[in-house]
Amino acid sequence: MRKILYLLLVVMTVSVSPLVRAQTERDISGTYWVQGTNPGGKGSYQGIATVVKTGDAYRVHWEVGTVYQGVGKLKGNTFQVEWGTSKENVGTVTYQLQPDGSLKGTWYVAKNPESLGTETLSPKRK
Repeated sequence: MRKILYLLLVVMTVSVSPLVRAQTERDISGTYWVQGTNPGGKGSYQGIATVVKTGDAYRVHWEVGTVYQGVGKLKGNTFQVEWGTSKENVGTVTYQLQPDGSLKGTWYVAKNPESLGTETLSPKRK
């Protein structure tokens, strides 16, 4: 009887775990307004970003005067994206997911990682 109860507990745990995980994972796909500042206080920018989930990762497309592409991962409330336009112009942005659905972060260009810019992505409401 104990073996049957133990086996039943294991089966229930295994079958419920994916359901719980699926309910807690967020999908941040969507279109966002972009507001940002360049590193070193060298001006600000604005535009639109599109975030699309592909498997376990996300593709990001920014249009902020220049077009940038990136690939990132969401872990908990942290969304980290590697982005670029070419081999010479690449960097990383790390966002924190906010309660209102916006993403606030800091970014840098790989050739100068000590100089940070800031960026906020706000969901574009329909």
